[in-house]
Amino acid sequence: MQLTKGDKVKHHDYGQGIVNQVLGGAVVVNFFGEDLDVDISTLTPIGKIAPQVTDCTNEDRSQEKIAFRAAFEAINLGVAPPDEGQLIDLTIRSDELKKRVSGWLAKAPEKGLCKVVFGYYGSGKSHMLKFIRCMALKAGWAVAYLEFDPKAADPAKPHLVYQNLMAALEFPKREDGRQAVGFMGFVKEVRDHWAQKDIRNNAIFKSNPWFSGAFEILMKYPHMPDVMEEYRDACSWLAGSHNSFQTVNALAREKGLKVKVPRMPVTKETADIYVHHLVVVNTLCKLLGYKGLAIILDEAEHVRGFNVRRRERANNLFEFLARSAHLPDSNDDDPMMNDHGVLIPHYWNLGPHFALFVGLTEANTFLNQTLSLRDACLFLRTEEDRIMLAKPSKEDYAQWSDLFLKKFYGFYPFETKLISNDGLRAKIVDCLAQNYQASQDGVALRNMIKLVSLVPCMILSHPEMTFEELISHLKSTAEGYLGDTLPWE
Repeated sequence: MQLTKGDKVKHHDYGQGIVNQVLGGAVVVNFFGEDLDVDISTLTPIGKIAPQVTDCTNEDRSQEKIAFRAAFEAINLGVAPPDEGQLIDLTIRSDELKKRVSGWLAKAPEKGLCKVVFGYYGSGKSHMLKFIRCMALKAGWAVAYLEFDPKAADPAKPHLVYQNLMAALEFPKREDGRQAVGFMGFVKEVRDHWAQKDIRNNAIFKSNPWFSGAFEILMKYPHMPDVMEEYRDACSWLAGSHNSFQTVNALAREKGLKVKVPRMPVTKETADIYVHHLVVVNTLCKLLGYKGLAIILDEAEHVRGFNVRRRERANNLFEFLARSAHLPDSNDDDPMMNDHGVLIPHYWNLGPHFALFVGLTEANTFLNQTLSLRDACLFLRTEEDRIMLAKPSKEDYAQWSDLFLKKFYGFYPFETKLISNDGLRAKIVDCLAQNYQASQDGVALRNMIKLVSLVPCMILSHPEMTFEELISHLKSTAEGYLGDTLPWE
């Protein structure tokens, strides 16, 4: 029996599939999305499949297919795809956004970069920030992405924000394929470049007694965090774990060092201290060859429900973050300094330092027309800093829907033949677009995106479904959602 790639075959245990590769008596067959090695004698040929949509996958097809499937599942759940490439490719108006974000990042060192993304719930605000995260990593930036949480990452407690940002540190791959992992990987890279980059004598690094003191101690020990618990605790202290303060001093005494590091304060006003740490991390990232540190903060509106004192502290942290990301303004008064008597250089007058992106639900932020832009939102300096998310046009939505369905068919041609025909797929897309056009501004964009993913879901779960039945189910589901119809009505 002669078999070639693309032949449609049947197996008595696995059902129908498509031949991917023939290796003598062994055949690699795709059964319902999975590639299996089977003996050629167990297969019965039943014809060929001629895909009508080009399969645009790269050479590493299996990995891309897995990434796409994970993206599909994420869309069904209403969250951003976990794979960086899929998130970028499956973003509406991706090409336009890539140019826009790339432009921001390229100009950041000279012009500063602080953008606030405004949008209502489900409008794609978090998706936009995660798109920026992916673009920053691809452009060579170290990235720290954090969702504010009143308990775990309270913006009124800067030490928690710093600690969570350091726990979220990500680094792009280098040309040789190496990649630093987390804060420990960051410490190792600083050590590896300590003499070559003369890090000890860098002005910003020297001005921070926590970093300069801690590294003087750490450099006396081998970098073995998995073996030496005290060393690992000292690194964790530098990343914001204030409980390890005694361990740092013990390591200094063990080597006879007269190095004293201040405590990592956790009470009262501390915003200038922890933002200074972020400025140092940004400086070290640049010395290590990265473009800098990009900080991404989502759910910034969590500060609104706090009492007056907590709101003041949170806003003071926001003020230091904003000033460090923007170009200095000589007309600014000095912000509120720490309550612990630690003298911090006015680093915000030497910027811009790191890049900063903030996600914020608009609410009543701009309700008072008499307020200046900065008074309404202290992250903003000009209108260019305010990114107001607008719902994509009907044409954009239709184009994305067609792209998504084409990609799905490209990966699952046998299971989704119903969307292989250009004409039928165009009718499905038109049905989706008509419902999109009828939706109200308050309708979450994520739910309209999920509506597109319903098409392959129905086909996969009901392979006997006809085109007419598919359209009927799609219309009734859309009408039920958009018309606020309850299931029992």
